[in-house]
Amino acid sequence: MADQVETAFGRLLTLDEAWGQNLGHRQMTPNLALHCPVCGFDYNHPGDPEGLWGWEAVKHDGRVEVVMGRQWAGRGNGVAVPFACENGHRWVLCVGFHKGQCFVFATRDTDAELAAAEAINDDDPLPPF
Repeated sequence: MADQVETAFGRLLTLDEAWGQNLGHRQMTPNLALHCPVCGFDYNHPGDPEGLWGWEAVKHDGRVEVVMGRQWAGRGNGVAVPFACENGHRWVLCVGFHKGQCFVFATRDTDAELAAAEAINDDDPLPPF
């Protein structure tokens, strides 16, 4: 479907049909509605943004530094925004930077969420970070 981005977790973004107008000053893109990647519900509450640390930020002189926050497989850093779905799911929207490119992906926020979702989706290609 052209109006939908499919992820390993299901539907994440759809074209917004509720507002019918631009939401931001000097907006350059269509409005997109954010959905829970676990169940697809579009009522999600954001938490405080956190750091998303790439491997270069945590590795110094061949040793790994322990950092607070979330980590990902890219070289650069990024931002992670935790969300709470009104159906009870907790997940994180991440934007990571790697050598000039930015990547957007969603992760599950807890081990319990991961275990529950794996029971439904055994072919999940993403590693459980």
